[in-house]
Amino acid sequence: MANTYFNAANKISAGIESKLLVHTGSTAYFIEGLGDNVQSLDADALGTLYLESHGENTVAQEVLAYATSAFALSGRSIVDSSDAATYNMDYAARGPFSGFKPYLGTGAPNVLWTEGSAEMQLAQASLGQSTSVLKASLNAIASVTPGDAPLQADQTVTSVAYGEEYHVWPAAAAGAWMLLAGHTAPLFG
Repeated sequence: MANTYFNAANKISAGIESKLLVHTGSTAYFIEGLGDNVQSLDADALGTLYLESHGENTVAQEVLAYATSAFALSGRSIVDSSDAATYNMDYAARGPFSGFKPYLGTGAPNVLWTEGSAEMQLAQASLGQSTSVLKASLNAIASVTPGDAPLQADQTVTSVAYGEEYHVWPAAAAGAWMLLAGHTAPLFG
């Protein structure tokens, strides 16, 4: 029975690397799915962890370097908005915050995504890279909602092109990923 599972896992692994991992020169990144060329931060962050766990550190470093460059955001603030499309009258903080956006491409949501930023912190740590800058920014974001989960995003955005909504409200997924990434500040009061 164990051989059946081992063989299935090997087939899945081969499919991930042959169908979802894209190499362009010294650049490497993951696409979201078979026949789905969307580039998402979590595909690269989790793909980095996958590659590292399979001992493919060189390619993992390439994927992480690409994601770190392509998805990075900095100098962000959390601002009040009474506009229905970007409504946020609960949380505000000057920042500056840095982290990562969830997608690349036309119409992609331009938000600092806390969950994905914490996934990137975990990917950086897994490859022995410094996480101090990203960790400090995530600590600052977590301090905006003391006693509650960290915010999902730095602004409210609905992206029809990507079928996604991001909100400036506490989010359990962001808190879970921050805990997984070894976050040391208290996330919940």
